[in-house]
Amino acid sequence: MKRLISVVMAVLLVSINASAASFLDVPESHWAHAIINELADSGVINGVTNETYEPESPLTRAQFVKLIVCALEDYDSSVAYAPAFSDTTADAWYTPYVACGVQSGVITRDTDLFRPDDPITRGEAAIWMINGMGVSSDATCPFSDVTDAKQKVAVGTAAEYGLINGYEDGTFKPDNTLTRAEAAALISRMMQKTKSFHAIREDSANEIVFKDNVKYVESGEKNAISNIDSTKKTVTLSNADAVVKALRKGDILYIPACNNLPEGLIAKITNVKKSGNNVTVTCAQPELDEFVESIDISTVVTASPEHFKAGNGLVTAGAPNLGNTGKVESDFDTVINGGVTGDFKGGKLRWKATGTAIETGTIHYETENYATKDGAYASLDMELKVLVDVYLAGKNLKAEQVLAHASAVTDTTAVFGYSKSASAEQVFKLPECEIPVAGPVKVGLTLYAVMRAEGEFTVEAIADIRTDAGMRYYNGEFETWNDPLVTPTVKADADGSLEIGPGVEAAVKIDCGSDFFLGDIGLVELGAEVGTGINGQVDVEQSVSVGLDGVEYTGNQMKPDENGVIHDCYACFFGDIYLYSQFSAGLADELNEWVKEDFDIDATVKSPKYTAVVNPWHFSVGGTEWKGPEFELNACDHKLYQTDFTVINSKTKESVSGVTLYISDKPEVTVDGSGKYRTHLKPDAYVLKATADGYQDYQGIFYVLRDKNVVEIAMEEETVDTVYSSNIAYYNGVTNVLGKVPGLTNFSFKPAKYDYVCGIAFYKNRLYYSCKEAGTSDYYSAIYSCNPDGSDLRLIADTPWGSGFSTHFMITGDKVYYSSSHQSKTLKYYDIQTGQTCDTGLTNNDYMIYANGDYIYYATYSRASKNYRIYQKSMKTGEVKQITSCKSIYDYNILPGENGEVYYVTGKKVVRYNGDNSEVILNSDTSISNIHAITGDLLYYSYYSGNYGYLSRYNMATGTVELLDYHRTAGGGDPYFNW
Repeated sequence: MKRLISVVMAVLLVSINASAASFLDVPESHWAHAIINELADSGVINGVTNETYEPESPLTRAQFVKLIVCALEDYDSSVAYAPAFSDTTADAWYTPYVACGVQSGVITRDTDLFRPDDPITRGEAAIWMINGMGVSSDATCPFSDVTDAKQKVAVGTAAEYGLINGYEDGTFKPDNTLTRAEAAALISRMMQKTKSFHAIREDSANEIVFKDNVKYVESGEKNAISNIDSTKKTVTLSNADAVVKALRKGDILYIPACNNLPEGLIAKITNVKKSGNNVTVTCAQPELDEFVESIDISTVVTASPEHFKAGNGLVTAGAPNLGNTGKVESDFDTVINGGVTGDFKGGKLRWKATGTAIETGTIHYETENYATKDGAYASLDMELKVLVDVYLAGKNLKAEQVLAHASAVTDTTAVFGYSKSASAEQVFKLPECEIPVAGPVKVGLTLYAVMRAEGEFTVEAIADIRTDAGMRYYNGEFETWNDPLVTPTVKADADGSLEIGPGVEAAVKIDCGSDFFLGDIGLVELGAEVGTGINGQVDVEQSVSVGLDGVEYTGNQMKPDENGVIHDCYACFFGDIYLYSQFSAGLADELNEWVKEDFDIDATVKSPKYTAVVNPWHFSVGGTEWKGPEFELNACDHKLYQTDFTVINSKTKESVSGVTLYISDKPEVTVDGSGKYRTHLKPDAYVLKATADGYQDYQGIFYVLRDKNVVEIAMEEETVDTVYSSNIAYYNGVTNVLGKVPGLTNFSFKPAKYDYVCGIAFYKNRLYYSCKEAGTSDYYSAIYSCNPDGSDLRLIADTPWGSGFSTHFMITGDKVYYSSSHQSKTLKYYDIQTGQTCDTGLTNNDYMIYANGDYIYYATYSRASKNYRIYQKSMKTGEVKQITSCKSIYDYNILPGENGEVYYVTGKKVVRYNGDNSEVILNSDTSISNIHAITGDLLYYSYYSGNYGYLSRYNMATGTVELLDYHRTAGGGDPYFNW
């Protein structure tokens, strides 16, 4: 009764304490103001801060499950709860509340992920709330926008009980997130409804109002019972008083308990004989409606201790397949404080029960062959605590209100085993006992435990089981609730199912109390059963091979099931642990038929069986990587989960084939033609590397969870850095320039050879520069490489007079191309990786204009057409193809952009070409001589105007031009950067 007591105490505290909560963002005008403040005062909810509640903010799934299990008083902070889902880690604040929610049936484990930080939707909240309360209904869902089957049932039930409301447009919006204000309203309504369910009517009038024809007679010196004839069904009363002497045929005689009638008597008189002061009446069994006007009963009852002593009366029933009865031991005690008092006045039988009465005890049972484990065998150890509360109120036997409330708590250990496939049900039943309430009003109580099993298995199950179940009938409508909480621990290797659980049956009756006719008239009957169970199967496929090296066992489980799971072991035992409960209540058969016939009311109800999966279980024997003749039973760590890899191009989103995957320490694999690969992996974190020609290497970490997993690999195409030597070069945030230019950094690097530096470029964090001797026609030149600080100097190319020029160069694909002037001879390149100087294969008439990775773009001049034909040549295959033609080309008028574009000069224009189309980005008033560098959106270019050379900067983002510097020209070369 922990939940009942806690709920009542919470309500009392709310009523005693003055309101303490006052959130600034929940003014009195807010629709949930009173609800939020009341729950905050009672400690059920908290604000986001001491002053704010944030009523319109969403609530997470973790926050709501804590709220609901605490409000229902299911959560016990002294219990160590294990994580219930793969994403609820042991150290997370919400893990105990989530685990408690699973155990108490609030949450069902439909997947292995809980998603604690996701906002909870209105539809999900309805399911959890109805699960937690244990109520059921066949009401139709009133909202057309609720389509999910589980949500329709939950929302329909919640609407019938007045727990939820829809919106003004008649919708429920189940996918909307639940706000903090809405959550408070739900919890408040749920607590009020739950409190009404679990309240025990200790303040009941506890009275039966008899009709006027009932004659109350006390037996003592007056009206002494001198003779009882069970054959003739007569009772003789001597020294009769006026009431007895006035008895007539058809009267109802009521005698409370006395020496000769220890249970009292209620009887219909069919004949009266008088002899002086002696009166003999002939008795018959009365119908209930012949003497009862109305009934109001409420009491907490238990069995009395004499029925439950060891070896006294405990019987077993219904075990035909076990083949033996076994032995039963029991020890029960009833703890009773207080007593019962009553009186009969004005045709009303009234009594009052004070104190408490709780039945506790133990049962031990085992079959005769339990020790040998031969055939079918079983044992049961159970500690049981039972409480029953019944309330019936009506007028003229029309049932106006019926409340039946049963609670049972037990710690149960059961072992069931079979040496072959079989099925059985074992019921442990205590004989019905009767507890007097007042006079002939008694409560009959039956306690039993049941184990059901089917299949071939051995199971040991330990469960802490409690239930609080009941029904209420009011104004012709029924409400039922069924709140089980089962904390099971199960070990099993089985192909079958097992259920264990306690049961409680109780009946309130009026006992006529004679020894010569059946005097029981049933009023209310109820029964409740709650328990835990498992179901499962074993999947065993294995092969044995014998060779020179001994015996080798090989599992054969490498076939995925419907969920994409492979059991990589010799034998798998798997299934579900679940809890169940069921409740039935109503008027006794005789009374119910009479009420139904006369008042068209059927006061009998049976709740549907409530089943919730607590936890899936899985055991296995050995993994296929283990070799040896012995098997060890362990919790299965051999489950492999389907994992699909898909490789796509990061830009085009098209699949990429020919990709090699490296998954942690596993052998490399290659994706298929559609860029896909499927494998099965254990739940873990894995390092993934993917390589493919033309793409950058991919590396990352992925996680395999207990579900079908999809890993998408977005491969980026290799981008080849291409740089040209120029008078301006950008590196590490600095724009370097040969000479002194306002706003730029003067590059003053002393060349290792010849007179001065004439071209610079930065490539992969190294500086490359060309240098030359004085002169404008034939001169010596060279290219060097070093770190940006000048260290690690290396000679790339040295071109003496007459062998070509290396003043201009370009670097791409780790190759340095030089002698690229239209005056050059055979073009060469230097391989940075190998340190070798190689020939490009172009002729003296060929003019290389651009290089990109393994491709060279060059032109040949046609005197006839007076234009250049441009070709592409693969340095890997040697394949050559013409791609376009143009009128004039200058090598130093071409620059690569940061995203692979090519910028070139044609007259007064600068054109940007991206491989698909070209666009003019700059129109100048004068012919542009050279473009020198591109840094972000800035383009540097030079041009002639009169006898002066100019250097300007164009901002491609804003379209503005800025003149940086100018001076008189001084010879050949660039108009601004002269040699």
